[in-house]
Amino acid sequence: MDKAGFKYTGEKFLIYWDPEEKILFEEFWGEHHIKDAEDYQNKFSELAAKIPGNDPINILADVSKQKKTDHEARRIYTKISSHPRSGNSAICGANLVVGMIANFIGIATRRKNIKCFSTRDEGLSWLREIKGKITKG
Repeated sequence: MDKAGFKYTGEKFLIYWDPEEKILFEEFWGEHHIKDAEDYQNKFSELAAKIPGNDPINILADVSKQKKTDHEARRIYTKISSHPRSGNSAICGANLVVGMIANFIGIATRRKNIKCFSTRDEGLSWLREIKGKITKG
């Protein structure tokens, strides 16, 4: 983690909180196995505990450089999506398989707030739009 405790770079991912946007930005690369998913799970939980408040956290995950994710890792990622602080989640740059997995996670966890986007900008726009609706009440 960085000095403020809001950024972590792992072997196959980067995760950081932007306090102005109020969005947790994530980037994933390479093949993901159980060790990678467990590392992410631990860092997500640590970071979520440090982010002020108890509200769900909006997440923008760029998976455009992520390759294969094995079954055990997918189970952990599905479990993380049920974390009480997991909010609206924009999955960006997903190939067809990753997009199908993200949709499956949404169905399996009964979350309707996980969406896939072709680009990071599209996902960020969606999260900003949602934030605007919540702010306006």
